Amino acid sequence: MSSNAASLRLVQPRGWTSGLGNFLSKELRAWWGTRFWLVQAAVWLTIVNGILVIVLWVGPATDADMKSPEGGLMAMGLQVFFAFAAQAAAMGAAILGMGTVIGEKQSGSAAWVLSKPLSRTAFVTAKLIALTVGVLSIAIVLQGVVAFGQIAAVSRELPGLVPFTIGLGVLALHTMFYLTLVVMLGTFLNSRGAVVGIALGILFGQQLAGNLLGALAMYLPSSLGTLAAVASMGEPLPTVVPIAATALLSVLFVAAALWRFGREEL
Repeated sequence: MSSNAASLRLVQPRGWTSGLGNFLSKELRAWWGTRFWLVQAAVWLTIVNGILVIVLWVGPATDADMKSPEGGLMAMGLQVFFAFAAQAAAMGAAILGMGTVIGEKQSGSAAWVLSKPLSRTAFVTAKLIALTVGVLSIAIVLQGVVAFGQIAAVSRELPGLVPFTIGLGVLALHTMFYLTLVVMLGTFLNSRGAVVGIALGILFGQQLAGNLLGALAMYLPSSLGTLAAVASMGEPLPTVVPIAATALLSVLFVAAALWRFGREEL
């Protein structure tokens, strides 16, 4: 053996990125390497864009009172899509993400994969990235593209592409709030029911709180659906405070998840 070959040694990756690439590939394959994404796409199209079909096509065709001018149909379509998609995506994020970390802890696979060169930070990061890519791609981007086509077809006019994209961005941030929330809860709790229950409680609790807070309800994350609709129509936002606050809370949820899982006994 040459001296150069003898001097070579295996270097294991170190730091928080240790094992991130391999584990992330595995998590993404769970979403995109099977028919799971096709099933999810079909379900989401039926739920979210199915509502638009009823509101924009079936309703006006069967009830003369629902007919409105072409410009009115576009505004109605944008308002219905962003309001309903915000609620649906939040609920979907809670349901799809409730077992992301808990399932691995309960099955013992978390302890097994962490015995490999995989850091705890990389474990949580990969889980969150894969969940985010999957949910946002199917529940926001795909639904937005189809809704854009529906609204354009029924109103015979294209919605503004840039404002519509901004609206989707606000919708994505609202969804990220619940994705990061359920991942964080999964590091603190050991019950899927508790995770999804708390997430849905926060979602619907904001609606109840809104009735009590009045104008102050505009500063809750639940207002992002309304702000997304406003942005999609090219109108100025009345406030950006809830957008900034939701982004900050999402970052804090991620930090709390990383801190807690770093101290988890597996």
